[in-house]
Amino acid sequence: MNLMSFIPPWARYGAVAALAAAATWYGPAIVQKSRLEARNSDQAAEIAQERAAHADVARTAEADQRAIEFNRMEANAHVTYQTQQRLDAAAAALRDREFAIVGLRNALAAAESRSSQAGGDPGSRIGADDPATLRTVVRECTAEYSEMAGNAVGAGVAATGLQEYAVGIQQ
Repeated sequence: MNLMSFIPPWARYGAVAALAAAATWYGPAIVQKSRLEARNSDQAAEIAQERAAHADVARTAEADQRAIEFNRMEANAHVTYQTQQRLDAAAAALRDREFAIVGLRNALAAAESRSSQAGGDPGSRIGADDPATLRTVVRECTAEYSEMAGNAVGAGVAATGLQEYAVGIQQ
């Protein structure tokens, strides 16, 4: 006896039909699943590329910002250095002026001392050692030094203004 003879025909056809239905459903499902997986992997790759591109742009922007900030700090340091140099030069000029005035006053005092030791003779007071002449010379030198100091301060202010203008234009 044949084993197939014990299975009724409707069951055999039903089993074949069930297998055919399962194969008909399972095949396209596998294909659809592989297509979805491929699309998901493509989308994941695109997202990864976009993230990498955004990260590159962010790094470039950050580097550019650091370079701009460094240049700004360098310019500020340069202006600060130049300002300090001008202030030091002005202070040195002021000290030199003060020392010159003190020297002229000492020369005047020495001339007056020599004049008083020479006596009241008006003939001995005429010339470069005459106290009145020395006072006039000291006043003129003091006025000239004061004017020079004022001009130096004005030139320093003008130079500072021009530098600040140039820095402002660069930014």
